[in-house]
Formats: sequence, structure tokens, C-alpha cells
Amino acid sequence: MDIIHDAFPFAMTNINQEGEDDVPTPMDSAEFEQYEKLLKNANQELYPGCESFSVLTAIMELMHGKIKYHMSNLCFDYFLGVFKRMLPMDNCLPKDHKHAHKVLNGLGLGYEKIHTCKNNCMLFNKEHETLDTCPICNESRLKMTS
Repeated sequence: MDIIHDAFPFAMTNINQEGEDDVPTPMDSAEFEQYEKLLKNANQELYPGCESFSVLTAIMELMHGKIKYHMSNLCFDYFLGVFKRMLPMDNCLPKDHKHAHKVLNGLGLGYEKIHTCKNNCMLFNKEHETLDTCPICNESRLKMTS
């Protein structure tokens, strides 16, 4: 739950020194809808009777492993499907990476893809994002296909 409050600090109401509620910062309807979805996923059991994982914590743990061990989306989809079949039929685990990522988007955990030189010489970002070859090793930025 703390991660949701970190992503939406303005959704919390604080008690001031006089014991009265402070007025929370207003949210627009899209932000409020996203906040409600995250709360639902944070409170929803992964399957009925599961006390150790909510939908949100399960997705976060699995995505953490995906990133830590450099798993491709295709590989992640395969194992997510296996886990989904292992769990009871009424589980709430997303069916693939795309659906899992949608849940986490509300936490502000997005990312930006940045091309790199295949020899790891440099990143093609900022002033280098329009280059077609690496200025250090002269390798092409683009993959050659037949």
C-alpha cells in the first residue's frame, strides 16, 4: 500500500495539529480512476484465500524477476502462462506482459527505450539520437536484415 501512497501522495488526507482533516489536493478524474484501480489491485487477493500476495504484489515480484534476470517479454509471457495455469482457476494473475505492465503504469514505473551501440560504446540519446552509426567504433546503429 505504501507504494500507492508514494505514487499518489495527494490522495492521502493528513490530520493537522488540531485533529481536523486537512483538505486533500484535488485529483482530476483520470488520476482518481488510476488510483482506484491500483487500490483495487493492492487489496485483491491473487486467488481466493491467498494471504501472501495481492494482485499488485504478485505482478511487482514477477516484473522484478523479469528485469533482474533480463527475461524477454516472450519468455515472461510463457512463464506467466505457466504460473497462471498452476494457480487455482479463479486467480487474478494477468495473462501476459502487456496486461501486467498496464497495472504498473499507474505507479509511474514507465521506461524509455534508448538504443545503444552493439559494442556498448555509447547510448544514442539526446544529441546522438539521430545518428545512424556510432562515432566511436563506426558500427551501424541499425540491424541488418537479409
